[in-house]
Order: sequence, then C-alpha cells, then structure tokens
Amino acid sequence: MDWVMCLLPMAVCFVGVLLTVKISRNHKRVLAAAGVVLFLCVAFGSLAVYRVQKIAKPIRESDTLAVAEMNLNSFRGDVEMNDFQTNASTELYQALEEYLGKKIYLPCINQDTFDAGGQDVILQFGSNDEAKVWLAFYADSRICLVDGKKAYIFPNGKAVYREIEEILASVSTHTAVTVTAIDEENDFLMAEEENGKLYAFHKISEKLRTKNGKQAKLEDLAVGDELTVLSDGRVLLSDPYQIENVYKIYTEGE
Repeated sequence: MDWVMCLLPMAVCFVGVLLTVKISRNHKRVLAAAGVVLFLCVAFGSLAVYRVQKIAKPIRESDTLAVAEMNLNSFRGDVEMNDFQTNASTELYQALEEYLGKKIYLPCINQDTFDAGGQDVILQFGSNDEAKVWLAFYADSRICLVDGKKAYIFPNGKAVYREIEEILASVSTHTAVTVTAIDEENDFLMAEEENGKLYAFHKISEKLRTKNGKQAKLEDLAVGDELTVLSDGRVLLSDPYQIENVYKIYTEGE
C-alpha cells in the first residue's frame, strides 16, 4: 500500500504539468485519462499483492486454524467465549481459505482505536508459537484487523462476520447424539449416536448452545435429551469415541 501513497504526490505533479504545459486540449485529455488508468492499475495491483502476501499466502502455508469467538452482553457485562481448532486438511479450513481469498482488504490510514461492538470472531492461521496471520472480524462492521492493523474489507464488508459464522456452522460436520450420562462436577457427559457409537465429551459447558444460539447450561440437560454436535469431523478411535475438535453443541431447548 506504500506504492499507492507514493503515487498520490506523483499524480498531483502530473496534473500540474498538464495544466502548465502548452499542448492541445485533446492531448491533455488523452494524457490525463492515461494517467488515471495507470494510477488505478497500480492501486488495484497493490491491493492484490497485499491480499496475497498478507492473507492468501500465510493461510496456504499454515497447517492449523484456531477460532476464537466472543459475545459481550453490554447490559450485564457478561462475556461468552468459544475456542475451536482444526487443521488444513479439513473441509472447514478449505472453505474459510476460499472465502477469505475472494475478499479485498484496504489498509486504513487511520489506525486509531474504534468501537468493535459486542461480537467478534478471530481466525488465527498457524500455531501459537508461529502464527502466520491472524484476522479479526466484527459484527456489522466493514473494519477488520489483519495482524492487529485496521483494514476495510469489501465487497459487502458488514456481512463478513455473519458469513464467517455461517461457514463455521454449515460446513462443520453435524453429529446427532442422545445423552446417556451427565457429570456436572467434572463438566462431562456421554452420548450415543443412533448407530450405537458412544461418545465422551469433556469441558462441555463452553460449547453448549440452545437452538437460538444462547449459552446453555449443563445442569439443564437430562439423560435422553438430544444434541447436535458441530465439529471438524475428526474422531479419536478411543473407547468411548471422542470428537477431537468440537465447535458447538446445540440442545433442543430454546
């Protein structure tokens, strides 16, 4: 993007030369049009290079994705968190890679703080020890963060947060299970699939959601309740089975 900023004074000088040099009006128009086209080509070219170098290439070179979601209730001051991890071989990773690669990112000149609202999703590609790139998106906002730097995202920037949430929900593997045992003290439950597969779920409270997306409580569940588990599809062949990376677990309650 420094290329674009360097071109601005050059464009001003170019216009000044056109105003002072003694050539015909038609020639001035042709030169002005050529200058505008050249400027736009370089500007859009720099945006393409920025997207490839800062986003597409790091995602392509990463092998893991960590997702962190936050939902802040401004009235109560409560914060709901959800962490999720998957790797580059999954359909979910590839869907997010394709989606993010189609967007255009325009770094902001003004890097001051801004009102991020009460909902965000952070995508970190690469391990904690070697993060390739991390991106933050906010509900109803055209502004995102690319490695902590503000950038406008378009087209349809305000919908990006919602569309990423939709990808996380729709592309995830859905597994329907029925609760067979609950241990509230250890934040644990067991559930069985229709085909008889038995699953164990640890640290479940963070993942529990009602049908309408609100945080659910383990104490409200009972043996026999039906759950829908969203995950990246990777299952540990233990006894009982364990779904390695759970995104969310939806209950039948409202």
